[in-house]
Amino acid sequence: MLCQVLFFLYFSRAVNSFRAPYFVPEGRLVPDTYIVRLRENYGLQQHFEHCGTDLSVLSPEFRTIPLLNSYRVQLDNATVERLIRTDPGVEYIEHDVYFAGQTFTDTAFGNSTIQNAHSDLDLTTTNHSKRWDTEKIADAGWALQMITVAKKLNLDGRDKTIRTLRNPGAGVNAYVLDTGVRITHNAFGGRASNFRSMTRTEYCPPGSVNTDMGDDSTYSHGTAVASLVAGGSMGLGISFANAINVKVCCDCLGQNISMSSSGVALAFMDITEDHEAIVRSAQEGFKGSIINLSFTGPHSLTIEAAIRKAKSSGITVVVPATNDPHLLTSQDFPCNLAETICVASCDFLYQFYDYSAYGDDIDIIAPGKTIKVAIASDNNAIHFLAGWFRYFSPHSQLKLLGNSFASPIVTSVLSNFMGHEGLTNDPKTVRKRMLDNSIRNVITKLPPSTIVGRRRLVKTPNRLISIPTNRDHPRGPPYIGAPY
Repeated sequence: MLCQVLFFLYFSRAVNSFRAPYFVPEGRLVPDTYIVRLRENYGLQQHFEHCGTDLSVLSPEFRTIPLLNSYRVQLDNATVERLIRTDPGVEYIEHDVYFAGQTFTDTAFGNSTIQNAHSDLDLTTTNHSKRWDTEKIADAGWALQMITVAKKLNLDGRDKTIRTLRNPGAGVNAYVLDTGVRITHNAFGGRASNFRSMTRTEYCPPGSVNTDMGDDSTYSHGTAVASLVAGGSMGLGISFANAINVKVCCDCLGQNISMSSSGVALAFMDITEDHEAIVRSAQEGFKGSIINLSFTGPHSLTIEAAIRKAKSSGITVVVPATNDPHLLTSQDFPCNLAETICVASCDFLYQFYDYSAYGDDIDIIAPGKTIKVAIASDNNAIHFLAGWFRYFSPHSQLKLLGNSFASPIVTSVLSNFMGHEGLTNDPKTVRKRMLDNSIRNVITKLPPSTIVGRRRLVKTPNRLISIPTNRDHPRGPPYIGAPY
């Protein structure tokens, strides 16, 4: 009997002294906002019973993340310590953080131009793998010329007509997590839409003002990125994928970037839910899902878990390397995750971007300077990225992201592989196609190899993105690995 009493007292003391792990990411914290992850097979109702109250009633910003058995909550720290951290069913608590390691203040855009939209292509073909039909995209800039051949070119800077797959990327859902997109822009040819038909985003931090789905950023960042992903209707990209606007950054004016780790994770998981539902329903014409996130930020356990879940569900995730030449990509989040495809950039002379992070976590290099992009001022407006888009520095006149515009070009190419082969649930094969078709050893001015840690040699891979469809007389398969 005495042993039972002592065991009960010991167990009670252990439970009462329990404190769930509490992680505070580096960076600017979102005030009084937390992400709580519960242990496997431990339900929200059980958690509320332990807390003695329904937390969804206490917090106006409460939002569940079912695929991660998690939730976001806005509460004062004392309540979190008293009610949530004492529950043994809690795996960890993470303080929400503004997710943006880079800010931007100046466009470095050249003069705007107006172009007529390329006529919409026939998207009715259902099986692209049986034969290689070609399509031509007019007014393609140097970047698209560079990525549609299998060798180094002597580029002259003039727009040209290039040959692509027939209906490249058709049937692929390309999710653009960014500052919003002008979905009516003619670059998209009617293929752009707001995620879940939202009129206001659900993924910006508490207190955000400009939550409508349009691109309200000072520099049309989201619209520009989306046009490189799926702007084939005006020769801005080589893909006719569905550009799906998932606004995660609100009030992005001047130097401000208002985006949170919880919002990004929520967006990833809602996209994953939709992707899984489409796969289960065997939706006709669906060729897969790909996510482009053209931002980097402080490490977040929740975003890491969300990216891993998305990848395991069959979604390819593309991110840029940070614009910091002193940063090893092993410390660059989320570039350093094996589940992402990490992109660095080059110019039309095939020179590596000298403000990029470096290291062997970079998977591929793509064009990222002096590129034509759509902007949100009207439905036909096009600008040129007249310089590198760099991280914010008070002494610099160019203060936008550099690699963030190479990332969507890679997304565009990958959507070609997915659409042509119907890779609806196969990120592994998508990555293999990217690596097998890349052009090796043509990039110059790469950072030198570096020895770190216990004599580990770190080398930035010399691989340029390519899908070699631009041939005068196409013969054989359109690219390495393509069914023919």
